Amino acid sequence: MANWLLGVEADIQGADIGRTSTVAFPGGGGIVPSVSTGRDHIGWFGTLRGRAGVTAGPALFYATGGLAYGGVRTSVTNVFTPVASGNFVGSDSSTRVGWAAGAGVEWGFAPNWTVRGEYLHVDLGRSNVTMFDPVNFPTDSATYRFNHVVDAVRVGVNYRFGPTAVVAKY
Repeated sequence: MANWLLGVEADIQGADIGRTSTVAFPGGGGIVPSVSTGRDHIGWFGTLRGRAGVTAGPALFYATGGLAYGGVRTSVTNVFTPVASGNFVGSDSSTRVGWAAGAGVEWGFAPNWTVRGEYLHVDLGRSNVTMFDPVNFPTDSATYRFNHVVDAVRVGVNYRFGPTAVVAKY
């Protein structure tokens, strides 16, 4: 549409995005020493997004946004010393659904070929993981909250199938 582009884009990728946070409690004053660990891992994610932009010669400046989805694993532990004083564990593995938004620039450098750079924010929401110690403390529990967010800068090279254009055409 003249200098405007409207489109839909879908992608999926493997990932190894995660974080581990460990806190050691030294004990004292009647409190037993312990180590508490929380792990959050995104193993894959994908998006289904709209893309709208404006062209300027062989360049396209665009914004994008839509649905995001991904596989998330979380786990928590709290191990006391000695272990007989308590060993709380909990985990969750799920496919999460959220949203994605970003912006980028794409440049046509040869017929049917483009290169692009893109910033993408992916938010797969929050989840809670509750840990238990059914042996030593059957009625006690603790809950950790995790935020599943990815901020990515991506670079790509694209080939557009179809008739050869004099300049990359959107």
